[in-house]
Amino acid sequence: MNSIRRLTLQILVVCASVLAFATPSRAQAVTVRGLIDAANGRLQLVTKYDEMYLLDTLNPQVRYDLQRLRQGDYLVARGTVDEVRKLVVVEAIENLGLRELIGMWSSAKSEVYEFQDFTRLNLYLPNQQRDSVEIAGQYNYAVAPDQGDRYSIFLSDNRSVLVGSIEFKNQRLQLTVLDPKTGRVQQNVSLSPLTVK
Repeated sequence: MNSIRRLTLQILVVCASVLAFATPSRAQAVTVRGLIDAANGRLQLVTKYDEMYLLDTLNPQVRYDLQRLRQGDYLVARGTVDEVRKLVVVEAIENLGLRELIGMWSSAKSEVYEFQDFTRLNLYLPNQQRDSVEIAGQYNYAVAPDQGDRYSIFLSDNRSVLVGSIEFKNQRLQLTVLDPKTGRVQQNVSLSPLTVK
């Protein structure tokens, strides 16, 4: 009788161990990054190893920000990864690369903003004496979601960091730069594309 109880207890311990192992624990959030593939109406992240993950979220604001992404945009986000279902549940977006932004944009004052890629920006100002434009600044920049249809933009060079926002309106780019000390608008520039997007 004791051996039957002992065997039953051992079976229960083994079953409990198997159940504990099979039950998934709460996954840790990790940083994921890659290009957006929006083909067939499915939003997917393509990693540098060419792995594809479906993107989803439980957060309504993050869902809105994800839905604004286009084919070829770049995403850096925090989320949980399900390797079996090839799914990333996004908790927060950290950084974006907007393909629509890349290229040259001109202001009414003939200033030229050249967004070289997802992180580098050159600013050219007109030189009336030479009837040309000359480079006036080289910046690193980062974009993140903001309220509504705006995006936050952070510009930095070896001297300073500027904060502002960008918004695409009627095939134009509205760039607003804020004073870092007061938060007031320091510069508001409407830009037209110089290159085909």
